[in-house]
Amino acid sequence: MSQRSIKRIALITMIIDHIGGFIPGMPIWFHYIGRISAPLFFFCCAWGFEHTRSKERFILRLYLAGIVMGLGNLAVYYLCGSPRSADPPENGIFTTLFLGALLCYLWEKKKYGFLILSVIYQIAFMLIVIYAPFIIPWKFEQMVICIFAPILYVEGGIIFVMLFCALYLFKDCPILLADVMLTCSFVVYKGTHRAWNTPIMRFDVFNFWDFGYLMVFALVIMLLYNGKKGKGSKYFYYIFYPAHVWILFAIGQFLTKR
Repeated sequence: MSQRSIKRIALITMIIDHIGGFIPGMPIWFHYIGRISAPLFFFCCAWGFEHTRSKERFILRLYLAGIVMGLGNLAVYYLCGSPRSADPPENGIFTTLFLGALLCYLWEKKKYGFLILSVIYQIAFMLIVIYAPFIIPWKFEQMVICIFAPILYVEGGIIFVMLFCALYLFKDCPILLADVMLTCSFVVYKGTHRAWNTPIMRFDVFNFWDFGYLMVFALVIMLLYNGKKGKGSKYFYYIFYPAHVWILFAIGQFLTKR
């Protein structure tokens, strides 16, 4: 199975998941299906990052795509005339991928000093958010996240960032790849358990989500990868991902107001 085929599966499951998230009245099992989408995209992105001609441009492209996504989320929110009770779309996986790719790049290039600075920066940003939350207006939280990429607040949180890094490091070793997916799914499962389900643990630190442990089924598809890229435009997903989020959000807001 080529990267193109895996991306198609990820694309279809992602659309189903987002329909379940944005359109009112959709069945809960839409989210069950969608839980394999992100790991599959991470897997393909990790291979793409490995073989790209310029890792620096790859990282920059993800960062800029994240900012465009943040601006678009705000724009569609205001264009739809969403009430204050509603939030702008919180989807911003480009920023998560940017952060994961950046950390992999610094580790690969042995730029350990920059890695230490990145850790210090993340801790400082976390302290600012905790002790001075009024600095960031609630409507612009996602835009701030896209620009400053705090690891605890990007989409999927630290779990998704670490998952991307692990998939990048172990993508060509089936045994370690299986270990990564099983471990990540188990951690997420335990994180959604009632005993751990505190507001801080759930949203502010690990950013767990219901049924996230079902991502383990993405492993089956990853192990079918044949090492071939397949045909397709690398820019298609940069366009399709934000476009479908904005369209589904607009449809969902329209149906809610009826």
